[in-house]
Amino acid sequence: MKIKKDGPDVSVKVLPPGAPLTPEFNPERVRVFIDLNGLVAQVPVIG
Repeated sequence: MKIKKDGPDVSVKVLPPGAPLTPEFNPERVRVFIDLNGLVAQVPVIG
């Protein structure tokens, strides 16, 4: 996974549509939003 290669200290969270999100910013977390087919729906974001 490229995210882990670029930032080995980050936590990757894969989130399906409608998943609840916590509002706090966390620079050690990358959120990957997927669609109903399990494909990445938007550019992964730090936070």
